[in-house]
Amino acid sequence: MAGDQLVTLSGRAAVGAPIANAPVNARCEGGEGFIGSVTTNESGGFLGQVESSALPCAIRVTGIGKDKVLHSYTSSGGTTNITPFTDLIIALSTSMAPMDWFNQDEHVSAVGSLEQARDEFLSALRNANYDVPGGGFDPFTSSFQINDAVDQLLDTFSAAVRNTPNVADYQAFVDLISSGNLAAIPQAPTPPEEDDSGSSDGGGTGDDDGTGGDVGTGGDDGTGGDDGTGGDDGTGGDDGTGGDDGTGGDDGTGGDDGTGGDDGTGGDGSTAADLCAPPQIAPTGTLIEFSQQLYDTQSGEEIGIVSIRQEILGPMEFRGEETQAILVEDVSEGVTDESRNTTYVSIDTTAMVERTHGSTNVDPATGEETTSWYEPIFNYPYALAIEEEYVQSVSRFSSTGDGPETLVSELDYTIQFKGVETITVPAGTFDACKYYQTSSTSLAPAPSTSAVWFNVEDGIAVKSAAVEDGVEITEVELLSYSVNGAQQAP
Repeated sequence: MAGDQLVTLSGRAAVGAPIANAPVNARCEGGEGFIGSVTTNESGGFLGQVESSALPCAIRVTGIGKDKVLHSYTSSGGTTNITPFTDLIIALSTSMAPMDWFNQDEHVSAVGSLEQARDEFLSALRNANYDVPGGGFDPFTSSFQINDAVDQLLDTFSAAVRNTPNVADYQAFVDLISSGNLAAIPQAPTPPEEDDSGSSDGGGTGDDDGTGGDVGTGGDDGTGGDDGTGGDDGTGGDDGTGGDDGTGGDDGTGGDDGTGGDDGTGGDGSTAADLCAPPQIAPTGTLIEFSQQLYDTQSGEEIGIVSIRQEILGPMEFRGEETQAILVEDVSEGVTDESRNTTYVSIDTTAMVERTHGSTNVDPATGEETTSWYEPIFNYPYALAIEEEYVQSVSRFSSTGDGPETLVSELDYTIQFKGVETITVPAGTFDACKYYQTSSTSLAPAPSTSAVWFNVEDGIAVKSAAVEDGVEITEVELLSYSVNGAQQAP
């Protein structure tokens, strides 16, 4: 209906491997569909919008291969994944092939008790010894990233189905599930045992669950800096005012990357997990202050000092998720606009991931609050092997007061662990975990790369540099920082 509010549908299409560069279609109420064409990106991520009156919608991705034409369903928008799990749950709920369900008009009545079918399917997976996440995991609406625990579950399941005796192909397996035959789900493969050297599969590379491209995306969120891609680099928005590397829940919360391990020198470990443990949120009420020197990347000259204050506000719900809230203030000399925002983060110590959910920012002149958030949640991994990359795609949204939800930009982000280096900055000499971060957005499609270094001891960001043609050009260095007034460096 003309004039309807637009609702965003975003998620990931994957069978373990992403279903890349594939069209995504929606069949909604009244014959409506997506506003414009929608295609998955290289990591299977997609984003489209439908009019609110068009919900609910049946969704289909059409990749190359019979096992990559998959279906999903949404009644409310938001995260909508398309995987073999969503496809098979629809088959179980409708007692028909999902492609037939998609091509008919009565999606809602045909899909029936979808929640019951989901619970029965997940229970059958657990009974077949698959490592299914707990905590309210929903294959339709729970965000995931390529190579994280959910994606690895999809990979394991898809491989087991392909290797099931007497089942010709994936579509034949769909027919078995649509008939209610959950016993057809193959048993999960038994993981290989570790050998005597202790060098089991993956060497501790972790779930990868995120790439916290944030290293400070929270700062950007509140100030409009464009998703941590360096849009504000020269003025301190990214990497300078703590937006990246400075203010985010990331680096001032008590340790982005490191809590020791192997004496901070690299030891004999080969992954970030050996040294760069996930951060721990400092106790509520903790004040963290630090100053950074900014440099002109063309001349190398000093161009200003940025001072940031963070206060840990403690547990707080943000858009239905349990998070830790961190008040971030720019207290640089000469700043008079009360630049401050509240960033919302959470830590997954099992997956070794820090997640940045979004931020809120109150306009001091009008009192209006702007909320910015990521779909899916922006992640940062702490268990990559040296040179290993983690890739994610997210969309950034915002709304002011009671205004509409607006898509600000889409972000593609890659993080690569480079190892541990000893570096010297004005604040002192540090053993630091080094990462390369490459990003591009729908607003700035040309990819840019930066290097960041986090102190092994406490995770504070000590340096960042632009990377051009393999050359690292210093942008920001740590001058000093303190915790509750106690000077930590220099």
